[in-house]
Amino acid sequence: MNLVGSGDGSHDDAVVDHPIDDVHDLLAEAAAAGLDSRHDAYISFHLRFDDRSAWERAAKAAAAHWEVSAYSRPEAHMLWLSAPTALTEAAVRRRRADILAFAADNDAVWESVAVEDLAPVSAWKTIAAQRTAAHDEDQADEPEIEQALQGGAGGDVA
Repeated sequence: MNLVGSGDGSHDDAVVDHPIDDVHDLLAEAAAAGLDSRHDAYISFHLRFDDRSAWERAAKAAAAHWEVSAYSRPEAHMLWLSAPTALTEAAVRRRRADILAFAADNDAVWESVAVEDLAPVSAWKTIAAQRTAAHDEDQADEPEIEQALQGGAGGDVA
């Protein structure tokens, strides 16, 4: 899996107001990491909440537009919001604008962004799918085989 990450460093550092300061540089970094710009990737934002109730409300609100992972650290509550996104400047800028508005509306502090390629189907999943398809075909043929064995299919053999 290829991963491109960016963030403001530590949560003790000065707050960075804008995730993805330079979209063009982030896309160049993604290309250098081997992400194919012709395919969607996952873009994920980590948001920090000091207030538990704000975190809980934000997690519910985010579910309509993002894949949401909510977790806590000793010093804060976190949301990891991710979504498939085209690796184009316009699409990444829209995601950036979405997360800025979401963070402002929900009293969150942006910590980092990650861009990941979508995991390809593994060889094991491909083999399993082929075996399942073959098994399904065998199951579909069973009524015909049983009918033939009972003498109900076609002419008799002398």
